[in-house]
Amino acid sequence: MLKAVRITADYSILRIEEIMQQFAETRKHIEKHLPKMDYSVIEAIFTQPYIKAIHIVSDKIKSRNTARKYLDQLCEIKVLELRHIGNEIVYINNDLVRILEN
Repeated sequence: MLKAVRITADYSILRIEEIMQQFAETRKHIEKHLPKMDYSVIEAIFTQPYIKAIHIVSDKIKSRNTARKYLDQLCEIKVLELRHIGNEIVYINNDLVRILEN
């Protein structure tokens, strides 16, 4: 039983380290191409494998249109991928999906 816990813990630590490394690389890429991008948006795209504009509306980002503009800019530099799922527009963080699928 303890061996299984150890294996699961090691696996989880490895995934967290991969996510942190990918976050750092993505942040550098975004800062290079979109230096005025709000840091909270960069953090938000790593909270789940997908994000909607409403998820980043906050004190700093007041409207869905502004949030959508930021997410569209991230699509332009290949950080996110826009997908239409039913009536919803979602933005997929393929790097995060790849890490979570392994």
